[in-house]
Amino acid sequence: PALGVSASALLRAFRAHVGRSPKGHLVRLRLQRAYDLLGRSDLSVKEVASRVGYRDPLHFSREFRALFGLPPSLR
Repeated sequence: PALGVSASALLRAFRAHVGRSPKGHLVRLRLQRAYDLLGRSDLSVKEVASRVGYRDPLHFSREFRALFGLPPSLR
C-alpha cells in the first residue's frame, strides 16, 4: 500500500466518516445534482442523466425514484 494503509481500511474509514461507500456517495452526489438541474433548468431527463454521468436514462430514472420517491419527470 502506497499510504501504508490497506484498501479495506480506507473503505472502512470512508464509510465511518461519510456513512456510505465511496460508490454510494458518488451516486448520491450525482442524483442530488440531477435533482437540482431538473428543478432549475429546461433540460430533458435524458440530458440531465447524461450531464450527471448516466449513459442509460432508464437506470438513472430508477435510481432517482429510489432516492427521492418520485420519477425525475415530476421534479
